[in-house]
Amino acid sequence: RIGSAITVVADMKLWIRVKGSIVRVFTISVSQSYGGTDSSKVTLVQTPDPVIAGSDVVFRLISVDSGGARAPSGGDAYFGLLEHSSARVGVNDTGTGEYRLFHSETLAGSYRVSVFVNGALISISPLSFMVHASDTVPSFTTFAADANNAEAGIIKLVGLRAKDRFGNAVEYTSLRQLDDSSITFSFAGILLSTPLQIVNGNPSVFLNVTSSGTYQVSAVVHGVLVFDRLAYHVKPSSPHVPFFFSGVSCTRTRNRLHQSSNCCFQGSFRQSHPAFCKTGFCTAATRKESFCPKRASS
Repeated sequence: RIGSAITVVADMKLWIRVKGSIVRVFTISVSQSYGGTDSSKVTLVQTPDPVIAGSDVVFRLISVDSGGARAPSGGDAYFGLLEHSSARVGVNDTGTGEYRLFHSETLAGSYRVSVFVNGALISISPLSFMVHASDTVPSFTTFAADANNAEAGIIKLVGLRAKDRFGNAVEYTSLRQLDDSSITFSFAGILLSTPLQIVNGNPSVFLNVTSSGTYQVSAVVHGVLVFDRLAYHVKPSSPHVPFFFSGVSCTRTRNRLHQSSNCCFQGSFRQSHPAFCKTGFCTAATRKESFCPKRASS
């Protein structure tokens, strides 16, 4: 009779030797009873990577009992609800104690899923995931909302808003992502120099012209012509009547400030604080109406 306390859960072999020779080999299977899935012990095997719009996000969950033992088989009732819409996510029972929750979203953004097992909310819920825009579809590209209303003599940012097949905005971080892409302007048959840049995630150019009139703009995105010589209107420079401020007045020529003191212009209130008032273009930092006096020059 051989007696021994075995605490390891595994398949084991027992060899019986008599006078140095093996006379019998036994295979012993040691198992542990499963105490039922504990919602506070459910384990997330892997946090999913950010997913692309239109593709599945997958959460892998393991059922575990209160003692830490993994479920030997399937059968638990898992379900998940999206917090923003209460839509249910799909569940795949692999039959091995592992469950896979999957879902596809087309709208870019962050999402959270509340997960339940056998009617109880699991302790690691909610599970979060992020959806990113997919590849740019050139035909869905539009001009950015603020691309119009250009004025002669004022630098204008003209940007494109790239979108994927679901209408999600595609944000760029490097010009290397914009292979074979351009935004070009022409006026009276002359092509203007407009180097492509990335501004706020959008392919953009800075338009700096001194003549008003109708220009033509074309745009190519990843080798696809999306705008072909569209009419782009640049309005004449608006008049600005100078104010006196601290006994000094300013003059304006093509939106350049020619004075080293405080400057202010009536109308759109282009002016400059002492820290900014120097020869150069007006910037957004200078457009503070509080610096403008309320009396005009004679």
